[in-house]
Amino acid sequence: MKCPNCGFEEAPVWKNRMWQLYQQYARIEELESFEDTKELAAILRKCSPVVKGFNHVSYSDDYYNYQVRADGFVVRIPQKFAESPLSMREPHKEKVKIPRVNPKQKRLMSF
Repeated sequence: MKCPNCGFEEAPVWKNRMWQLYQQYARIEELESFEDTKELAAILRKCSPVVKGFNHVSYSDDYYNYQVRADGFVVRIPQKFAESPLSMREPHKEKVKIPRVNPKQKRLMSF
């Protein structure tokens, strides 16, 4: 996809994750094969891979949080869509707490 304003076109290496809205993934070898992402791949190769704790950020730039996994995959999420600035999690609506209703109030409210 090409930006109509500045003409920037991102490498087609990033794929969308099936059950995540904002996360994308790629293999580190694929990042090394594209000219636009070679510099990023060199930086990510120096990061230690994440084995446990999938909320760990390996590298962060001005726009994305990156996570290098032990299986050779790199996952990224835009910082503006992450749960916090140094997080790999997406915000979820399920985390909103619903107030409990007192059983007596419930009986009073029913008609």
